[in-house]
Order: sequence, then C-alpha cells, then structure tokens
Amino acid sequence: MPFPSDRRTFLKTGAAVLGALAVPPHLVGALASRRGRAAADVSIDVLTAEPIAPVTSAHYGHFIEHLGAVIYDGVWVGEKSSVPNVGGIRKSLVDDLRALTPGIVRWPGGCFADSYRWTDGIGPKAKRPRRSNLWGNEMEGSVTGPQRYEPNHFGTPEFLRFCRLVGAEPYLAVNGRGASAQDFAEWVEYCNSPKGSTTLADQRAADGSPAPYNVKYWGLGNEPWGCGGTLTPEEYAEEYRRMSAFVPTYPGDKPSIKVGVEPRLVAAGPLIDDATAEAWTRRFIDSLKTAGRNGHDTTMPFGYSLHSYFWRHDAFTFTPNGWYTLLAQPRILGGMLERQASLLRPAGVPITLVLDEWGPWYLGDIGQSQPSHLLEQTPTLRDALVTAFMFDTFHAHADILGVATVAQTINCIHSLFLADGAKYVRTPVYHAFALYQPHIGGTAVRTVAAAERIEIPKDPNARPTRVPDPTSVDGISTSATVHAAAGGQPGRVVLTVTNPRLDSPVTANIALHGVSIKSGTVTTLTHNEPHARNTFDNPDVVHTGGTTALALGSESSKGAFTMTLPAASVTRVVCTLGA
Repeated sequence: MPFPSDRRTFLKTGAAVLGALAVPPHLVGALASRRGRAAADVSIDVLTAEPIAPVTSAHYGHFIEHLGAVIYDGVWVGEKSSVPNVGGIRKSLVDDLRALTPGIVRWPGGCFADSYRWTDGIGPKAKRPRRSNLWGNEMEGSVTGPQRYEPNHFGTPEFLRFCRLVGAEPYLAVNGRGASAQDFAEWVEYCNSPKGSTTLADQRAADGSPAPYNVKYWGLGNEPWGCGGTLTPEEYAEEYRRMSAFVPTYPGDKPSIKVGVEPRLVAAGPLIDDATAEAWTRRFIDSLKTAGRNGHDTTMPFGYSLHSYFWRHDAFTFTPNGWYTLLAQPRILGGMLERQASLLRPAGVPITLVLDEWGPWYLGDIGQSQPSHLLEQTPTLRDALVTAFMFDTFHAHADILGVATVAQTINCIHSLFLADGAKYVRTPVYHAFALYQPHIGGTAVRTVAAAERIEIPKDPNARPTRVPDPTSVDGISTSATVHAAAGGQPGRVVLTVTNPRLDSPVTANIALHGVSIKSGTVTTLTHNEPHARNTFDNPDVVHTGGTTALALGSESSKGAFTMTLPAASVTRVVCTLGA
C-alpha cells in the first residue's frame, strides 16, 4: 500500500471506459426469438457454452498490513484480552472469514513489508524486539501504542495460525528494500523445512508448529517504484533475479517452491492506474529477458503483482456524480488488466496477474473511529456495489487474473469489518463478498448485457482531478458461473446482476442459453438510502434480504425468465438446472 503522498504522485486514471460487448452472430436468431416477450429495460444473455476460466476462492482474497489498527485492535487482541479470541486472534473475525472461504491472505504489507525483519516476529513474545512502525510518521503525535511502536506480537507463527484458522493460503510479502536474498531463503527455511531438519525448523516447532507450513506464495518486494526502494524497472529486475535465485526446496508431499515445476514467486509490478504502468512492465520484462539472453539464469515469476486504488475524496457526502464516477472505475480497471496481460505474454511463459491491493481510497471525512485507526474508513452501500462491479470484472478476466486480495480486511480502506475493542461490525463490503460466494468453484462464462449507459451528472462542486472523470457508466453489471452436476447434486448457474441506478428499478429479460431451469432462488442487497452504512450502534442497516424463490414462467424450459432489479442493488440468482 503506498503512502498517500506517493499516491498523489502516481495517480492516473485516464483510460477509456470499455464499450459494450457486441452480440455474436450465432446469437442473433436466439435474441430475435425473444422479441415477443414482455418489454424490458435490459436484457442479459448467459452463454453457458463459452467458458472463460474457473473462479476460485483466490479471487476473493484478503490483505492485512501492520497499518493503523488492521493488526492491533483488528486481527490481534491478545491472549489475555476480554475480547473473545482464539489464541489472541479476534474470534468474531475468524468465524466470519472462515465462512467466506477467503482463499488467500497477504501479509505483512504493503509498505510495512519493506521495513520488516521477519526474525523480529518469532520466538517468545516477551523477547521480541519493539520497532518504530513505518506508518507511525503518518499518525498524530498522541498515538503511542502498538500502531506506532510495533511490538511484534503478531509475527509469522501467529499469521500462519490465522491462515489455518480461516482456511486460507498464506501469501508472504518479502522485504525488497532492506532484506538480503539470504534473509528470504531463511524465511522459506523457517516456514517449510522438514520437522527437526534445521535449527530454524526447531525454532518453528518451539513457536507451535513442528510440521512445516508449506508456504507457496512469496511476493518479492512491494511497490519497488515507491516505498519499496524507489527503484527503476531495471533495478528491480536485478533485485528480483537476485532474490529468486536458488530458493530452497524441501522434500515432501507438498513442496514449498519448486522452481520450474511449481513456481509461486510473485514479482512486484506497477500501480496499474499510473501513467507509467505499461512502461514499467515492458522495461521489467525486457530486463529479465535480456539477462537470460546474456547467459544469466532467470526464474520467470509465477505471478505479477498489480495495485489499483479508486481515488475519491467523498466517503459519506457524495453526490450522484460521486456515486456513478466510482462505479465506472472497475470497467476501466478491466482494460488495464488486459493491457498488462498483453505485455506479459511475449515473455514466453504464462504469468498470472495478481491484484493484491485494490479498493476505493477516500481522503475526506472517512469515519475513522480514533487516531490510532489510520486510514480506516466506513463503507456505504456504494462500496458494496463497487465490490460487485469489481467481482464481475474479475470473473470476466479470470483467464488472466488468478489472485485478488482486497485492501484491507479490517479497520482500513474498503474493509469488510470494523472493530474497536469489543465493538465489531460487518460492513456493506462484507455483505457483497458473502453474496458472491456461490460463484466459487464454478467456471465463469461469457455474458452479454444490453442496457442503456447512464450519463454521469456533473457536479459543479466536485474537486478537480488530474484527468477527466468518465462521463458515463454501464447501465448494468453482471457475471455468471456454471457449476457441473456432481455428487448427486444437479448442475446450476449462479448469476449476479447489479443495477447501479440511484432512482429507478429495471426490468430484465434474462436467458441462460443451452440449458433449462428447474428452479431458482433470489437474494438481493440494497437500501433506499445510497449513503447507508453499518455502524457499531446500528450494525444491520445494510444487509442482504431473505432468499425467495425465482418466479419462473413458461420459458423456463428455454432457460429464460424476467425479473425486476431494485434501484441501487446487487441481486444473486442461483438456478438449478433441469435435465
């Protein structure tokens, strides 16, 4: 995560909004046959025979950093706390995350990672050193607690236990600014060497895990163009080559990193919405390829990390302009992902895009509960709809995007949860995550949505931006996954549809091509006030309503139905398929 000052330096959101998908020729007849149906505001065609790629729990990953109250007062409350906990980890967070099947969690940063000594966070807690937190300079002078002076009570063993508790793969970010290749190798050894094999394996056992953790995902540096060392792409390529050479591997059923067979090294890429993002990637890849041509061994990365923040100033007092302008950003991001993938393909090996920091970042009145909760903001209904637009973008690009981790899980920007001591609340972002969970394990398929674009109203009082804001936004957002019949259970299609209109519901004609529908359920997330948010005092203002049966007509055997989508809503439809 970049410092706010760096964000202003690197911010660039000028990219063309993706146009509507053209209707493929083989669908013209099918669509024409629907003209006799009831008039509708929008039409959605789910092309079940046009797969994109599997949707996995890694698309719904998380990021936690030693920033403000993300760790201390968020994830970690301590073993002796009166707050219910599991070995010091907040129990309510464990329970809620486990239910969301988070897939992967990135730690310890962010910018914090590039000042972090991993050895500070092992061994007896009473003997772990205290350090100045990198983010402490951003805090008010009155803050003197663990958010400013890092006690290292939450270190590698605590994080890896947290991952086990919530059922996620760990993704460790290596200090790319100050650590040596030897530091990295020894961290891998601590995590993955066999029981009793090394002194670091013995230390791991003393810290609570005789068996290896088998950590697969390792990010080599973070934002090297900024807080990770202010490097050039060529300088970072050299650092990547140095760090990735001769990574230790260990025998066993689940080897950690096996270069050339099961690579899981993630190279640090650009801030994707910066003007220099494409040049950074091109120069980094060219530098790696040049080194290879000159006879130097180069391990091409498994993944390529990208960061994207939607930089808006208004968290609570936004106008319709602020509502729609933010909702336009995920589609812009989709185009950026495609351009980054096109730059990586010539490298000669498939490199997975890893969007390991994403979310809206507000600068105005953000709802921070106290000074130690640096960058904490309270999400509204708008943030739930932004999350839905993002997930639809992830699904549409699942063939190039393998991992996405939201910034950040708790007590920060775009958080699913807010906590302050014993107080705890699920935000609208949490409810969007929960609504999309049934997509996991299915295969994303192409959808074609026909809807009139929404012109974004001008706001004469809006703060100026470096580049012009988009002038329109998609009139509908949708994605679908197909789940094959298995274990005696029938096949199903999961469809999510977001109506971004503030002032009007829409009628949608929906067709699932190539299948028939036996039955279905509908669940909707909405509120009649776009600024609605959940607070400690009123925790259930924004939440999903009850699940109801899908109303099916005579065309259900053709996979078609009509439904009304409330204004400012996200709707999930789960269709059980007939024979």
